[in-house]
This record gives sequence, structure tokens and C-alpha cells, in this order.
Amino acid sequence: MTGLHVCSNNQALAGKRDVRCPLCAPRARVVRVWGLNHLIHHRAQPCLYPRLLNIPVPAVYFNSADEPACVFE
Repeated sequence: MTGLHVCSNNQALAGKRDVRCPLCAPRARVVRVWGLNHLIHHRAQPCLYPRLLNIPVPAVYFNSADEPACVFE
């Protein structure tokens, strides 16, 4: 496997920080890289599949083509 670094448990237990090792990375970095990037990667799926079935799609971030434009007051 190219590009994959496997760290040993000794590195993780010793507290050695290595950006390539998910066990050794800071918690905030793991949440950002693994959690948020994965969520962003899949954000279109809840809108894509209903649209293919001709079901009105709700607005996720702003307005969608199926709903009237949002009015900010």
C-alpha cells in the first residue's frame, strides 16, 4: 500500500506526534480530516437521489430549485 503509514502502538503510547499516523495525530486534526471531510464528501447524496426520482428537494445550504428563494429580513 503506497502512501499509507502504519504506526506502532509504542509510538502512540509514547505520545510521538506523526501526521501520517491517525493514532498519533491531535484529536482536532482527526475530527477535521476524517469527520468533516467525509461529511462534505457525502453531502450531495441526500439531494441527488430524490431529485432523480422527481421528488422535491429541500434546501440544504441555501435555496434549491424546488423551493422559492429565501427572503432575509
